[in-house]
Amino acid sequence: SAQEVSRTGGTVAGLDNGNFVVVIHDKTGYSDPAGNVTTFAIVTPSGSIVKTNTLVDPRDIWDNVAAYKGGFVVRCHDTLYFYNNAGDLQGSTPQASSGLTFGTGRNDASRVASDIRSYYVYLAGRTPEVSENNPGEAVWVAIWDSRTRAFVTAAQVSDGSPANERNNRVNLAVDALDRFCVAYANKADIVNFPTASWQVAARVMAFDGAKITYLTHSFYPFVNSDPTGVATVLTEKPSVAMTTSKICIAANGIVNNLNHPADGGNTAAQTTFYTVISHPAPVSSTPPTITATKSGNNLILSWAASAGSFTLQSSAVVTGGWANVVPQPPIVPV
Repeated sequence: SAQEVSRTGGTVAGLDNGNFVVVIHDKTGYSDPAGNVTTFAIVTPSGSIVKTNTLVDPRDIWDNVAAYKGGFVVRCHDTLYFYNNAGDLQGSTPQASSGLTFGTGRNDASRVASDIRSYYVYLAGRTPEVSENNPGEAVWVAIWDSRTRAFVTAAQVSDGSPANERNNRVNLAVDALDRFCVAYANKADIVNFPTASWQVAARVMAFDGAKITYLTHSFYPFVNSDPTGVATVLTEKPSVAMTTSKICIAANGIVNNLNHPADGGNTAAQTTFYTVISHPAPVSSTPPTITATKSGNNLILSWAASAGSFTLQSSAVVTGGWANVVPQPPIVPV
């Protein structure tokens, strides 16, 4: 099974039915004689193959897959491909439907993300993407509805001066309530600080199904940060994960191992490090209080929407065999 889904490099995403999709940069020539193509396979936690060796696009890919509620998206060069949990293609849409000019290569510098409790797909990157040293390339985020494959809205992430700043690789994460964090390598002011190294910046935003709101300004998540270039501190190539209460941002570079950036970087190059910060709009993960009311022959269960996102399960016996109630949510929280 491992050999069946392993090619030359891949990215794994957990689906909301408990299985995993492995998206593969496939150079074997097995799926396509030209090689260097994008394929995927779906496997169970025990390693059984659900669907294997499925060609997505005859072009290469770089870590652009995300699972959403009921399926997953694969972004290859300039196209978003939407699949259900069984691996059946539901449709595709060009990323240009956002009206933005994200990169159209294998997409090292931009990423897609979602959450298995969300129907929305998020794409963050520089736009217009020409070069990391090109002025005016602000970081933006665009959002699509997986159910219709339609573009919904977009907003600028970076809030520096577009003429003075430079931006590089971008990554993001989404929580269960459609709040999201975008992290990116940034040079805030190359006019006044031309020798500054890349510094990871981040911004947290929220989406309500129609519009995007800002929960923070752009900020430097690491204690080891120096946008002036005085200290020899470099942070770049971010990765992000988040829950409804915490955000984890990882990156690599050269930092001070005592968290004294003014003393200069003293680690080896390409050192990996991370920080965990508080969510600016935290929602507790404590299970909510459930209210049960009788309505005719039915029992209606409800809980406060402010409690966050939870999944209702049922079982014929209390000793085990719990399964998600379908569909979710069985009723709308009050």
